[in-house]
Amino acid sequence: MDNVSTRKISAILSSEHRVERVFNKLTQTTVARHDITIQGNPSDLADKFGTQYLEPDRVQESKDAPKKEPYLADDFGWLKGFTFSIPMFIGLVIGLFIGGDLRDNFTDNLIFGLIGAIIGGAVGYIISRLITHRREKAHRTQANQGGFVIWVNITNENQIEEVMDVLKQYGATNIKID
Repeated sequence: MDNVSTRKISAILSSEHRVERVFNKLTQTTVARHDITIQGNPSDLADKFGTQYLEPDRVQESKDAPKKEPYLADDFGWLKGFTFSIPMFIGLVIGLFIGGDLRDNFTDNLIFGLIGAIIGGAVGYIISRLITHRREKAHRTQANQGGFVIWVNITNENQIEEVMDVLKQYGATNIKID
C-alpha cells in the first residue's frame, strides 16, 4: 500500500437514499464511519451561504462548507421510537396518578393507565409524524436542488480506487479528489 497524506474525495449524490447506500458500502469495505461527512444541516447552510437549500456545486466548492456526520435512516428510527414512547410513558404515569391510590384498586389503575398510555401514544405518534414529514420535506427540497455533497477522507492509493468505484457505482457526479 502506498501511503499518501490524508486526502479528501468529494462527490454529489442525487438523493439521500444514495448517500445512505454509499455510506454503508464504504464503511463495510473501505473507510471508517468518522472518515465520511456530508453537507451540514439547512440551518448551518443558511448561516454560511444565506439560504437553506442551494446547489450542491456551491457547497462542494466552498473550502469551509458546513459538514456533519451522516444521520442515516436507522439513526432516525431511534428518534422516531423515542418520540413515540416517551409521551406514551408519560401518559401512562399520569393516568396512574389520576386513578388515585396505586395500592388500592388494580382494575382502576389498569384502566386509567391504559387510557393514559393510549392518549400519550397518540400524542407521540403525531409528534413522530410531524418530525418525519419535516425531515422528508427537507431531503426532497435538497434533492430538487441537485443532491447532497459527500466527503470521504482517504489515506492510501488503494482507498482512492475503491472509493471512486463505489461512488461511480451509485451514480455520483462531480467527483473531485483534493
